[in-house]
Amino acid sequence: MRTVYEIRRENLKYLIQVRYKGVPNQMAKQTGIAQMQLARIFLNSDNRREVGDRLARRIEEACSLEPAWMDTDHSRSDDLAERIQMLDLNSRQAVEKIVDAMIITRAESAAKGSD
Repeated sequence: MRTVYEIRRENLKYLIQVRYKGVPNQMAKQTGIAQMQLARIFLNSDNRREVGDRLARRIEEACSLEPAWMDTDHSRSDDLAERIQMLDLNSRQAVEKIVDAMIITRAESAAKGSD
């Protein structure tokens, strides 16, 4: 069974891949978390650091994620809603507009078909 620290490390890696295009420096810059602090989490040595409670909550807040998001495994998720939740606010709003447009188009097509 994986520890919460392993889950948080995988979630952080997933978050960096999805939201920051795989660039940890981008996350560091946008969240105010030191790049070196992020880098030490992924070291394969005795100097590796864990994602503790304070850092996990700080990441969640900086990334506008739900409380305790870092503690639940998201790295293997295929759930579309969960993946959308990882996007920044502007990207989420863009997805909502696309979905709304698709719903309107479908409703209009259905209305034309019933005429």
